[in-house]
Amino acid sequence: MTTQNFSVFLFITIATVLTPGAGVLCTISNALRHGARHVFASPAGNCIGATLIAYVCAAGLGAVITASPVLFSALQTCSALLLLWLGWRSWTAKPTDFSKLDETQALEAPDAKRTKSVNREIFCTAALLQGTNPMLYVYVLSLLPQFIDPQGSYTSQAMILTTVFGVVVFLGHVLWSFTVVKARRFLKGERASMIMNRICATLFALLAASVLWDTAVHIMEKSA
Repeated sequence: MTTQNFSVFLFITIATVLTPGAGVLCTISNALRHGARHVFASPAGNCIGATLIAYVCAAGLGAVITASPVLFSALQTCSALLLLWLGWRSWTAKPTDFSKLDETQALEAPDAKRTKSVNREIFCTAALLQGTNPMLYVYVLSLLPQFIDPQGSYTSQAMILTTVFGVVVFLGHVLWSFTVVKARRFLKGERASMIMNRICATLFALLAASVLWDTAVHIMEKSA
């Protein structure tokens, strides 16, 4: 793998990670709802989920999943259901005044037990969302082979690329998370919170509808 190829891979990966999608929307939603105390939980979950999928694809299992109509449709269905659940949770979330909440949290001593519980929930949800993201499988399978030199060691090159991919995912989502936490101080009043929750819920629902539509098309194509 040449330096030029690696640079191109890094550029494509950074651009993709920073482009809003299901994982980024999850990070934004969590940053809005939970604030600075939980700013790393969603990026870590996204990183672990995306990295595991990248390793799965590099090992050849991703191709098996995407080639199987039943497995891939099941994966798409799980992804859509999870997106719908996240949308419902955002829609029904209790509105809060972000500006006052940040001030209150700055004065209060953190509850270690509750912080761990919330971090664990955010982490697992983000990791599961990435793990069931059908587009991630397709993306990794189409990207990785283009940057692996057939003359070199496949294993070492694949490990380097997937590890770099995971690091970029983590750093990109940390950037999104911190940006949203800093920006939410300008959202004053419970109405602003409710509007943001409803926007996130709508976007989750639209993503779920898109996945379900792709699933239906995929099934019809295979049955035709």
